[in-house]
Amino acid sequence: MVVLGWEGSRISDIARVQDVSKNAIGQLVNELEKLGYVERVDDPDDRRAKIVRYTRQGIEMMADAAAVGKHLDSEIEDIIGARRLGQLRSILTDICQNLQLGPS
Repeated sequence: MVVLGWEGSRISDIARVQDVSKNAIGQLVNELEKLGYVERVDDPDDRRAKIVRYTRQGIEMMADAAAVGKHLDSEIEDIIGARRLGQLRSILTDICQNLQLGPS
């Protein structure tokens, strides 16, 4: 998962948080830009730098993803209950951290 601040983030900051190369993040941003989800704009604090921020389409996609996630959580909770859903989240977090699949 790529963490992008709502006001935008520099590629170097995204790469540092994700612990990947700036080149890798740059490639991902290029793809997301082609799809219309993000755009690069001048950094108001440093005109030499660019900030990556969500487009309207990107914000709508994030809202849709959040709604789908909430719906899935509700369905899973109906099946296994709130306590076991909490345990499932904890177990999946442990797995991801041990496999280095997300932020530590």
